[in-house]
Amino acid sequence: MVKMSLVEVINDFWPILGALLGAVVWLVRLEGKVKATEKDIAFHEKRIAIAEAKHNELYEEIYKELSQIKEHLALIRGSLKHGDKEF
Repeated sequence: MVKMSLVEVINDFWPILGALLGAVVWLVRLEGKVKATEKDIAFHEKRIAIAEAKHNELYEEIYKELSQIKEHLALIRGSLKHGDKEF
């Protein structure tokens, strides 16, 4: 068995130790980015839900108004009838 001092171990394995340290730092940064992205997704999901609710409200209002316009056009068409001809 060969005994190596700490200095010899560091001298022989510094590239591996550096790569491991770099990998740990990269993983920590990646985790932070994932958490930030999850927060962004949650925020945008809430905004989308609000926008969909507003869209549905506006759709219902437009549908009601178009129904009223259709009824008014039918009344106008009926009042403009002259004999068998329609204008």
